[in-house]
Amino acid sequence: MSQRKRIQTLLLSTLMVSCSTGNDLSKLKAEHQQYTYSSYAKENLNAHPSPARNHSPSVNPQLANVKKHIVAQKQQANQTIHATIQHNGIFTPTKNLQQQAATLHSQISSERWLQAQPNLTTVLTLALRNNINIKSSLQNAKASIAKYDQISFLNDTLAQYAAFTNKPADNNFPFPGLLSLKGSIIDQAVESARLELKQTVQDTITQARLAYYELQQGQQDIAVINTNIKLLQLLKKQLENTLITTKINISTIYLADIEIAKNINKKKVTQTLLSKPQAQLNALLNLSAHFKLNKLPPLEEKQIKLSVPQLLTTAKAHRVEIQQLQSTIKKVARIIRLSEKRFYPDFSAGYSRFLNQASLQTGSNASKPSFSTRPDFKKQNFFGVNDAYLSETKLKHQALQTKLQALINKTESDIQQTLSQYQVAQHNYQLYQAKIIPLSKQTKTIAQSMFETGDSSYPEVIKSEQMIIDARLLTFEALKAMNSNLAKLSRIVGSEI
Repeated sequence: MSQRKRIQTLLLSTLMVSCSTGNDLSKLKAEHQQYTYSSYAKENLNAHPSPARNHSPSVNPQLANVKKHIVAQKQQANQTIHATIQHNGIFTPTKNLQQQAATLHSQISSERWLQAQPNLTTVLTLALRNNINIKSSLQNAKASIAKYDQISFLNDTLAQYAAFTNKPADNNFPFPGLLSLKGSIIDQAVESARLELKQTVQDTITQARLAYYELQQGQQDIAVINTNIKLLQLLKKQLENTLITTKINISTIYLADIEIAKNINKKKVTQTLLSKPQAQLNALLNLSAHFKLNKLPPLEEKQIKLSVPQLLTTAKAHRVEIQQLQSTIKKVARIIRLSEKRFYPDFSAGYSRFLNQASLQTGSNASKPSFSTRPDFKKQNFFGVNDAYLSETKLKHQALQTKLQALINKTESDIQQTLSQYQVAQHNYQLYQAKIIPLSKQTKTIAQSMFETGDSSYPEVIKSEQMIIDARLLTFEALKAMNSNLAKLSRIVGSEI
């Protein structure tokens, strides 16, 4: 029989051993003829020409306990990942809103629901449900959970190896301790994926808030401009009615037309600028491009009562970027621990096998190190390479710890800058509300009275009216800046403020 025929016959025999008697043998043969096996399979089949027998490794109780723990970790990780979207740190929708959003299955239903309740909480709840980036990040996080199967099903892989190579699997391999370390590394990998999902959710919420505040300010600006246009048109009619009986110059009428045209143009510009935050919001909420959110509630003043040290303390505990770096540091530390356990004997942690052999082979007690509790090492392995790898990894671990401190310092700087911007906007808002707007109204009243008695000119009335409009627009700008910086500050510290 030719070598190729022997290999094919042996592989078919091996497959038939693992099949139940009820399998369709003709289908099995057809699949076998189409199967192209690797050079590794050929080498093992050549080395073991006799039919393989089932060699299932005996069950290691400690290994079984580790596997149960890993399966439990997988289930817990799956629940934690799904809960991250709703419990993201900076916004948690009410159960009622969650239930309402769960019934939305199309863009049209989402848009109708949003138009019926055009408030910020509705917008953010819909973003958590519809945002494409959140869905993609959730899929990536769920994919990371599959890594647990690489550990929990290792016994099955060993059984297949034993049957394929005709060698019984070593009962001491894999070691429960090593397997547990691998599981803890996967824990950190899954945690990193969960934190990436949390970061995506927080970014989406913050972007939605900023776009919503832009829309609120723009719509309030348009409302004020519309009011001003109506007042200017009314004043123009009054001028036209008194033009014949008074000595008002025709140029005053032209001045009124100019101011009306300027305000109409300002309204058009504001409406055009609103298309940008509306487009951003539509993309974040996965709505149609032509959707427009109208009749938003007015901007409200929001207070921050926490100091920089208090905010920094919160950020150290909750900022997602800090948590991500801490998770990476833990993962690298466990990788170092796993590498030491794989390559170094227990009796001399921190030294390579090569050095252990050298020390033991000197003097009257010279002997070969025993590795009875460890897997066999290939003779061609050079353990100096392992030492160099671990040395490099440990230095990277130290670099990550330094980077963590740099991130904390940057976080404090970001908090101070954002809080300062909030405070500037707050001072401006209080100034406009307490002084500028009331004084502007008094100025307008005086100018209007003097114009009616002929002691003042129409341009003075226009000027006083424009002062009120500008003050109100600046008030909206200050309110928007306060809300926007508050949203940015919540994102920095990773918690609702």
